[in-house]
Amino acid sequence: MKQILILLCLLCTTVQARDIRLIVPYSPGGSTDRLARILAIKLSSPEYNFVVDYRLGAAGSVAANYVTDVKKETVIMITSNGFIANPLINHIDNYNPENDFVFVSYLGAEPLIITVPAVSKINNFKQFLQASNTQQMQYGSSGIGSSSHLTSAIVANQNPNLRHIPYKGGAQAMTDFLAGRIAWIAESDSVLGPYIAAGNARPLAVFYHKRLAQYPTVPTVREYSINDRDFYRWHIMVANRSADPEVIKYLQDRFQTADIKDTIKSLGIDTTPISNPDSFFKNETAKLQKIIKDYDITH
Repeated sequence: MKQILILLCLLCTTVQARDIRLIVPYSPGGSTDRLARILAIKLSSPEYNFVVDYRLGAAGSVAANYVTDVKKETVIMITSNGFIANPLINHIDNYNPENDFVFVSYLGAEPLIITVPAVSKINNFKQFLQASNTQQMQYGSSGIGSSSHLTSAIVANQNPNLRHIPYKGGAQAMTDFLAGRIAWIAESDSVLGPYIAAGNARPLAVFYHKRLAQYPTVPTVREYSINDRDFYRWHIMVANRSADPEVIKYLQDRFQTADIKDTIKSLGIDTTPISNPDSFFKNETAKLQKIIKDYDITH
């Protein structure tokens, strides 16, 4: 009887892990989604249980506006460039990245690759540029303001033959891309890699300051005099303003561990830290404002 009472007392004092929602702004199958699902598992502990919660739409704006409005609980969001670009392009979002969110951690960067489906007759980036001067070529993205959109818009600058088709997410864009319904796409290797390896997609050029080790024969767009402004898809983690500081500290400490860093690197993400995390929002806003203005990115 005594042993039963002791067991009951132990069960009563067991603390259940606290559920923390990890908001994902983009559709399943994209690079942000893959990162979020893996981190939800790796970051969970006896104290915290991270649960993926999809809030899809408008290239991340739906999720960002949602997180802004959460007041009575802690929510975490993994997001990318569209988080800052959307308000600059659309002017209808209710959030300001610098004022409405707590910066938790910079997770890393992914270069995007200009790619055509296997059914395309274009074999290299030189042919791509030549074809774009003579024929209509629709390109897809995961939505207006997304990194895939901004990357493609820089390449398509002032070329009326290259027309943007925004999708509700990267997975939908990839479906039409692989079927040959859109002529090209700019995406990361974490998304395109399996299709390139299987011969279903053909990489033409890397939107980065150097060639990628996994594709040494694929040139950078700089080699064709296209200024990429060191633009790439970055991933960051943010929290709502009323988030519990203890949860934020827990996450920031975990992101300093080799275990988490290696997990992120395994997805092909460059985890080189940024120099000024405290001014990340300010610096990225200025950078994206200039890109959007210089390349007249409005749709």
